Formats: sequence, structure tokens, C-alpha cells
Amino acid sequence: ALFRQVAFSSFGAAVLATTCLMLCGYLIFGDACDGLLLHNFAVEDHGAALLRVATLVSVLGVHPLTFLGLRDACAPLLVGRLRLASERGLRLAICACVFTLSYFFRNVAKIIAVRGAVLGSMVVYCLPCAVYLSSERGRRARPSTRLFHRSLMAYGALMAVVGGACVLRS
Repeated sequence: ALFRQVAFSSFGAAVLATTCLMLCGYLIFGDACDGLLLHNFAVEDHGAALLRVATLVSVLGVHPLTFLGLRDACAPLLVGRLRLASERGLRLAICACVFTLSYFFRNVAKIIAVRGAVLGSMVVYCLPCAVYLSSERGRRARPSTRLFHRSLMAYGALMAVVGGACVLRS
């Protein structure tokens, strides 16, 4: 009961905060809410400059965490199966891939949009179903319930592909 109350309160607060931010953005820019909003402010606007710095700190702060997660997920698979000598080669290979991708993708907004389209769909549709199906409750569920969750996972994977393709084509 307490978990349910905390979950509903948290999601409610997240919906309220997101709605407020979206409304503020629309009230400031109107129909010109296209692209990166920080480009629509004047260069002399000190608040926008502060937000640009905060965005830079966010990107620089999140990258190492994402890198560590990717390395930790890939290391057992690649070091063990491909017989790489150490994780140092894996780290260098990941850095080389990121550098190569950064050379071909000049627009960071496009990368963020692809990430949002693909991972958003996976987090909303696929991961909860996978967690449920792998739980004890999911294993004891009726076959129709398990089929529903598998169908929802398939739908989420399809939407990730469609969303990613739509972003890349735009």
C-alpha cells in the first residue's frame, strides 16, 4: 500500500512538473517552440547563458555514467566470448565508436531525439513487461496475461523502431 502511494505520488509530481515546464515554454515562445529552445533567447540573456552551462554540465556529467553502464554491460559478453585480453581494449573500442559517431552526427539534438524515441518506448512498454514476466507473480500469471505482456513488449519494440526511423528521417 505504501509503495503504491509513493509511486502514484511520484508519477503525479512528474506529470505536474512536465506539464508546467511545457506550458511555460509554450507561453514564452508560442508556436515557435521548434528545435532547441535555448537558441531562441538573446545572446545577452544571462539566464539563458546559465541554462546553457547547466546543459553542458548535465551532458558532461551523464556521459561517464552512461559509458560505465555500457562498459559493464558489454564487458562480460565481449571480454569473455571474444577473448579480448582486457577491458582496456573494450574501453578504447567504445571510445573510438563514440568518436566516430560524433564525427558523422553533427546535430546533438538529433541524437537526443533518437535516444528519446527508442529508449522512451523501451522504458514505457518493454521493461515493465519484462520485469513482470520475470517475477514470481508473472510466472504464475494466466497464459492470457503473459500473452498480453509479450504483445505489449512487441508493440514497444515496434514503436521504438518506428519512432527512431521517424526521427532519423526528419
